[in-house]
Amino acid sequence: MRVKTTYSVWGLILSYSVLLSIIAVNRHYTFRTNAYDLGIFMQAIWSTANGFRVLYNTIEEYQVCVTTHLGVHFSPILLVLVPIYKVFPHAETLLIIQTFVIALSAYPLFLLSKKVLHSERLSLAIVVLYLMNSLLHGINGYDFHATPFALPFIFMTALYFERGEYRKALVSSFFVLLVKEDAGLSILSLSMFYLLRNSKLFSLQTYKSLFEKILTNKLHPSEKTALIMGVLATSWVLISWRVIIPHIAGVHITSAVYYARFPCVEYIPMKILYFIVANLTLGLLTFLRPKYTFLLTFAPWLEILLSCEKNLFRIGFQYPYMILPLSLISVIYTIRELQSNNLKKVFAVSVLVGILFSILTTPILPLDNEIKKDLLVPPHYYQPITHHDRLLLDIIKVVDSTNFSVLTQNDIFPHLANRISTYVIWSSYCGNTLPKTDIILLDNTLLYSVYNYRIKDHLRAYTKVYENDGIEVWIRNDVLETSQATELVRKLQSLERNGKGF
Repeated sequence: MRVKTTYSVWGLILSYSVLLSIIAVNRHYTFRTNAYDLGIFMQAIWSTANGFRVLYNTIEEYQVCVTTHLGVHFSPILLVLVPIYKVFPHAETLLIIQTFVIALSAYPLFLLSKKVLHSERLSLAIVVLYLMNSLLHGINGYDFHATPFALPFIFMTALYFERGEYRKALVSSFFVLLVKEDAGLSILSLSMFYLLRNSKLFSLQTYKSLFEKILTNKLHPSEKTALIMGVLATSWVLISWRVIIPHIAGVHITSAVYYARFPCVEYIPMKILYFIVANLTLGLLTFLRPKYTFLLTFAPWLEILLSCEKNLFRIGFQYPYMILPLSLISVIYTIRELQSNNLKKVFAVSVLVGILFSILTTPILPLDNEIKKDLLVPPHYYQPITHHDRLLLDIIKVVDSTNFSVLTQNDIFPHLANRISTYVIWSSYCGNTLPKTDIILLDNTLLYSVYNYRIKDHLRAYTKVYENDGIEVWIRNDVLETSQATELVRKLQSLERNGKGF
């Protein structure tokens, strides 16, 4: 039985990896990946791998006046990817690595569940609930980010803690912190859970007793480890937000702008729906032991629900990267508490409910319903590559073969991100004027062509040298007569004559 269950888990991991990798790469080749955020990470990692400034990208330089991604989000774990990207400098590299990391996180989840519940069947069901979860599909589906790298380490931290391997738990928790400045909230939550799960939360005696143990050095190793984790996590969050990021950026760049309009009452119904649906995707098991769920998820839920940035409470984005694993940890310990109370029926129904609501709300399936409309779930599902897509890909190859600087749209940028002189057309800039690049590449059929009005005056200094099926290539007038520009025009005309892309 043990071998069969383990094989089943690895089969699920492999199936998820293949399916979601195909979907992720398909999004890229159908021009649904973005400068925000795949392009940022591609250019930042490429610039580091090729000897430019560390994690430099033109997007954040022109939009927030910061010359390294570390001055926007403190994610040093990205540096681990530099040697890999140096050898395989492709969008697919990042998208597939991200998918495999997410898929592999199911294994420490399985081990944790098996350790706590002593049941491989229940643990397998937990893995299914996780890999089928629509929040996870959203984390995986929207471009590339550093945050999914926290998932396996959050589960590993809990696993090592449960095993009593406290040094390993501390090491694992440190890797969680390397993911992003707010990742410390997940470690703080785990710390609070392991310190207080068996205590009365609202009893003064609980905290008095804990304080006395600290003073008399009578803490159990688990309590000592939890305290260290809590202090480390809190320090990381505060120092990252208040010291490291402002120092690197040279200006105070934080996500506080997301909270500037609080309470943003127009989003309250959407936030309530998001909270309910997120818990429904876990079969409402999170509500069976409110104390556990409160300790483990209060902080990350607070970060999301107080925000006025609606992408934080939409299924289809990376933001629930702490809520989902912490909620599942809560579910595992809840099931252990309820094993004597008709568990099998409750758990079976809950798993079915969770899977049903995940199917209804996942961004990787083309299902339309009112919940997805109300939560503005984006379409991350597989779409056939069209003749138009192929034509644009061919044009991009021609443009990329030159040394020209390029200004282009959000949804084209990732295809030209492996160069230091590609810039994005956006709704606003931080004081830097629009760069006068050698080339402007537009596609008026794509979603982010809505921002092309920003360059209307800019185009006066350019000549349109190619137009086909809504795609336009413009060359700056003072470089139009150069040999490289002439060769570019010749290649573009050759595409049209040869019917490439059609």
